[in-house]
Amino acid sequence: TRPTDAFRAAGVPAAAIRFTSCTEAHLEEPLAVRAGVFHHGREEVIPSMFEPLAARLAAAGTTCGILLGYLRRHIEVDGGEHGVAAASLVERLCAGDEALHTRALLKANEALAARLILWDAIADAIVASKA
Repeated sequence: TRPTDAFRAAGVPAAAIRFTSCTEAHLEEPLAVRAGVFHHGREEVIPSMFEPLAARLAAAGTTCGILLGYLRRHIEVDGGEHGVAAASLVERLCAGDEALHTRALLKANEALAARLILWDAIADAIVASKA
């Protein structure tokens, strides 16, 4: 059984299933493409996603130390050693193969689009729950 099948059976929201399905599809790709998705679709963007959130939570005086610690650690590690290592890995795996590198970038864009749909659905659900 694939995770998406289990999610459907459990009634998981459609946006989460789409995100998981996109992730599953990337697992079928060559290693260089998967590494590109990881680097460009996660390590490269996490710091810029989490920095404003952490700053707003801290500025508001929100009591969520564990969450702030989690966000700050990801900002530090993904913006530093993990990001550098992931970029290096993609370059080594693509080894000058422009077509492979382009495919990795395209698949990373798909992953980012799926993430955006997921987060938009979460934001919509939060707004709907307050209405």
